[in-house]
Amino acid sequence: EFRDTLSKVYRTHAFKFGLEIRKEYNNSNESGGARPLFQFEKFLNFANDAPQFEAITVDPRTGGLPAGNRHFRTSDYGFFVQDDWKFRSNLTINLGLRYEYFTPLSEQNGLVSNYLFGPTGIVDGKVVAGKSLYDPDRKNFGPRLGFAWSPGYFGSKVVVRGGFGINYNRIYDNILDPVRFNTPFNADAGLCCASSTTPPASVNIQYVLGTSKSPFSYPVNPLLAFGVDPVTGGLCANAACTSDAPITVWGSLPGLRNAYIFNYSLGFEWAFAKHEFLSVGYRASSSHRLIRVVDLNRLNPGDTFDNTKDFKQNSGSNGLPCGPANPTCAAAHLTGNPSFQRIFFPFSDGNANYNALIVTYQHRFAYGFEVLANYAWSKTIDTASFEIGPQQTDPLNQRLDRGLSDFDAKHNFNLSAIWELPILRGRKDFVGKAFGGWSITGILRAHSGFPWTPIIFGPENNDPNGDGFRPDRVPTYNGGCISSPSTHDFINGVCPTTTTRPANLPDPNFGFLTDCSNVNSCLTVANRGVPGIGRNTFRGPGYRVVDLSFAKRFGLPRMPFVGEDSDLQFRADFYNAFNLLNLLPFTYPFGNVNPDNTFSFGRSPGGTAGRVIDFQLRFRF
Repeated sequence: EFRDTLSKVYRTHAFKFGLEIRKEYNNSNESGGARPLFQFEKFLNFANDAPQFEAITVDPRTGGLPAGNRHFRTSDYGFFVQDDWKFRSNLTINLGLRYEYFTPLSEQNGLVSNYLFGPTGIVDGKVVAGKSLYDPDRKNFGPRLGFAWSPGYFGSKVVVRGGFGINYNRIYDNILDPVRFNTPFNADAGLCCASSTTPPASVNIQYVLGTSKSPFSYPVNPLLAFGVDPVTGGLCANAACTSDAPITVWGSLPGLRNAYIFNYSLGFEWAFAKHEFLSVGYRASSSHRLIRVVDLNRLNPGDTFDNTKDFKQNSGSNGLPCGPANPTCAAAHLTGNPSFQRIFFPFSDGNANYNALIVTYQHRFAYGFEVLANYAWSKTIDTASFEIGPQQTDPLNQRLDRGLSDFDAKHNFNLSAIWELPILRGRKDFVGKAFGGWSITGILRAHSGFPWTPIIFGPENNDPNGDGFRPDRVPTYNGGCISSPSTHDFINGVCPTTTTRPANLPDPNFGFLTDCSNVNSCLTVANRGVPGIGRNTFRGPGYRVVDLSFAKRFGLPRMPFVGEDSDLQFRADFYNAFNLLNLLPFTYPFGNVNPDNTFSFGRSPGGTAGRVIDFQLRFRF
């Protein structure tokens, strides 16, 4: 990395010019998928060495150890110009412009591949080797505008500040790093589904153990060594390659773009007394082109409306065969590519908004005592809170997932205090260095909790949008849960019937989905194709904690090579000093968000850490 800044003051202007160049090399070797993961349907299957599913990454040419080493390359270039203009004695205007260019991720030796769409899109695409995954984005110009004004009426004790700017963010490597597991170089296989009538070998599962604890000691699987399908780029399931084994691939559209954010703020700072300081401000941001990772093989819903997961829609949401007379499905069609299991693509089409009122108060007392309080009343809304993580319930229609962010905390309060004890403070002699230098720090942090969404895992053949993937948001909420639950309620369950309904029955406050193997007997067929309740409509447990710290500085006499200000610093930190009980938030995939889990739903998964004491001794010179 190289960066430099040139400053020039000319009359009432303070200019700055900056340049930044960053080169990033990633030569890692990730072969973790070489150790197979087996899943068994029942304990008896485990006893009989009959797994139902196997996940493993192999070299498709040999069925053995994958070649995980890659030489990924990215570069970042930035340039800015800035002018702090003293327009008047009490008014400063800030003007600036920054340009940034982030090169697309590439592999030095061309050992990457991408999933390219076919003539009809996803359904007939194929994996093709190539060096670059997406086109460059060279339009990242970010202007800045700000001001600071001190009205003369208040005697220079009030400053009004405001600003606006556009910021850009790079596409992080970990979003596309998994392309290293794509064919034709590797194959990330998910082999399913063995049963009592379908032996594991018939779906290419080889259940063997390694010769040692090393993940590289597992033998070659000849059932996964049939090479790459020349038509689809998938993994051949047999020597004749008449079908493909299910694998997961990663790729990107050429038009992937960098995210940009509008930041704006307005507020004032007021020194209304000698040691009193108050700040009140509005801060907001509007984010665009945020990255979300989507499984293309579930992008088009409707697969399982006919009770079969085969990437084909043959029935509408009403359970009737597709055809001109069916208003929910005019014709049978593919919903994905049957040659692949999952096809992950990043899309730069997410949006988010943040708005906050922030109040800060600071008071400096005598004798080295200072207090700082901060309160934020905010709201964050988005369509997806993380680039990679839990999938949206219906990726084709992001509006259905627009709601509170997973990390939204409406009320956030912080109170900190530091006291430098006046005992022998300022003395430089032996007594001051040996017995002075004490300080106490305390921090109180509290927020109103993170939101959560009730979701159901239920039978695959009756998920609301028919994409064959779970979980989905519950179809209905009938009321009955505690609206403002306490910590005790989160321990017992925020829906009172959690502790009273019979075992293994879903929570009656929520609509649930039953097995629809026979559509005529499906009790909730009316919920098919209907969006679930809003995302993050419930609020989880709040949080509050007090941290304390005690410190003592021992001054040392002047010594060669270390200077005259060297000292020993001793600290005792008490995190959660009063051992307050804080509960874990509700997050996917815990059963606590699933109304079908009789005794877990609506209860916090557990508690956070209790009191932790940390001692430190540091020599500073």
